[in-house]
Amino acid sequence: RRRWRCRAGPRGEGLLAVLVDVEVTEGDEDVFLGASLDNATNSVTESGVSRFDVLHNVEGAGNFVLVEVYRTPEAPAAHKETEHYLQWRDAVAAMMARPREASKYRTIFPAEASAWDTLKSLEESTRDDLADMLAVHVSVKVTEGSEDAFVEATLKNARNSVQESGVSRFDVLQDTEDACNFLLLEVYNDEGAPAKHKETAHYLEWRDAVADMMARPRAAKKYRSAFPPTAAGWDTIMA
Repeated sequence: RRRWRCRAGPRGEGLLAVLVDVEVTEGDEDVFLGASLDNATNSVTESGVSRFDVLHNVEGAGNFVLVEVYRTPEAPAAHKETEHYLQWRDAVAAMMARPREASKYRTIFPAEASAWDTLKSLEESTRDDLADMLAVHVSVKVTEGSEDAFVEATLKNARNSVQESGVSRFDVLQDTEDACNFLLLEVYNDEGAPAKHKETAHYLEWRDAVADMMARPRAAKKYRSAFPPTAAGWDTIMA
């Protein structure tokens, strides 16, 4: 049986996004979350960090995902030398139910680096309401040779999707190791927004356009936002 694996992804384009999947032992969820919120609050102030989102799986109490977006190639290593990271690493070490798993991507949308800047979103938004976002991560595997066509169709959908009132973010990432792997990071600020999104003309056009490109069915995971703590921190501020 053939295993689909494309060429390496776009290493020199976009920002580096690292998704860290964490499984903590039962009963440690609240302590882990508290330590991770402290770490994230400090991490977004680093010059090389654009985002440091903390998400909690809605179906697995012990499962969390950290979405770390870096501005420079040197930033991940610099982050791991900071006092707040070292404090977090030591604080959560005994809580790990399994080793943490990291996946690396390049950002495709938004294309503007400023649109990934959490602090910029917080500074430019007048909203101070607490965030209660539903984040849906859609994993996509396309057939070899259809990568560019998929990106073209997905960019059109993403540009329209972030204009929806119920959508705060609609990020598009491409795997750095396998160009056929993509991740859509859809963040909704309203419970009814996902269903409304799937009724839009741009979503339906995208769904039909990419149908024959799928190497396997798309897989979605749902999370609740924990950091940034306010809705403003999730806004996509386009240039």
